[in-house]
Amino acid sequence: MSLKARMKKVVAASKDLKKETPREKAMREYEERKRKSEQMAENAYPCACGDFEACLKYAEVTSEETSDWLYEYRDALIEVAAERVNEKPDFKALHSEDVLQANIKKVYRYLEEKQVNAAIDPPGLENYEELKGMSRSEFESKVKEN
Repeated sequence: MSLKARMKKVVAASKDLKKETPREKAMREYEERKRKSEQMAENAYPCACGDFEACLKYAEVTSEETSDWLYEYRDALIEVAAERVNEKPDFKALHSEDVLQANIKKVYRYLEEKQVNAAIDPPGLENYEELKGMSRSEFESKVKEN
């Protein structure tokens, strides 16, 4: 075997060594999911309180489909939260998850529109702290009006 042929084999073998092993890939993906989950959790309540920057950060780490999927578990989240403080869950009341979902939807629409029209103004976001005590149906009516 010529020296050139042996060098090609060594180079090919070294490229294989540089590739990520399945374990390394799994660890990297886990760390990435963990980082995204932490960032979502960190920005969820500020987003529900109308913080536009927090909503942008939340939208960066999740897709609209993921946000919709998480919102499908609204009732389960409310039930678990109520059990933690030994209360009865109130599914008809407005919760931060409702406002978060409405705000993040507005931000996704804003980001879509911004691709077409860069001069668009940021959306007016709802503030959960100001809406406490409102029913979920009243809030949904208010959001539909806007």
